[in-house]
Amino acid sequence: MRLPGERLRSLHDVLAEAQLRPRRSRADKARWYRNRYVGYPRVEGAPPDRRRGRNNTHVVQHAGKLLALVEAALPLELDGELATVVAFDFGGAVETAVTAHPKTCPRTGELHFFGYQFRAPHLVYYVADAEGRLLRRHDAKTGESRACDLGADQMPGECAVAGAWLTYVYDASRDGSDLVVLSAEALTPVARVRLPQRVPFGFHGSWIGAA
Repeated sequence: MRLPGERLRSLHDVLAEAQLRPRRSRADKARWYRNRYVGYPRVEGAPPDRRRGRNNTHVVQHAGKLLALVEAALPLELDGELATVVAFDFGGAVETAVTAHPKTCPRTGELHFFGYQFRAPHLVYYVADAEGRLLRRHDAKTGESRACDLGADQMPGECAVAGAWLTYVYDASRDGSDLVVLSAEALTPVARVRLPQRVPFGFHGSWIGAA
């Protein structure tokens, strides 16, 4: 019901605080329920920050992570109790916001998504593998496309960003690993250090400089 002169408001406020209200059921009974705010409180006068969005549009699961999404920011990773953990930028490889409606390939598990913004790059298409590693980046305005092709039987781990990208790459042909350095601009190998044995895949890679 609307009172005379009252302004009709949208049923969905795109600037509203984000809330999740999931329920876990078993045998037609609710076994678990939460009601949690997502993201960070708005700071009046602060410039937009794609790492601190109000991710109030959609939730997906990818690479073992629960991600809250909104069109104007990076995904926010949530823990098992739905607390906000950190902005997820795919190992530093995504430089735009991420759409709230990505699509998962049912055959490969790859996540296909895009990001758009007012400043350059204006529209970028991304593909990430099932482990959350970025495989391809395509700038829709310039036509520039970047992908990392390390060759047959080569399986990279998550990259650590330190001006360039560093990653352990498993070489199935010799059952061993290499430390590979990739150009951050071209995503091409610039150095490779052969290791004497296989290095097991880890969850994350980080660069820590000398003290």
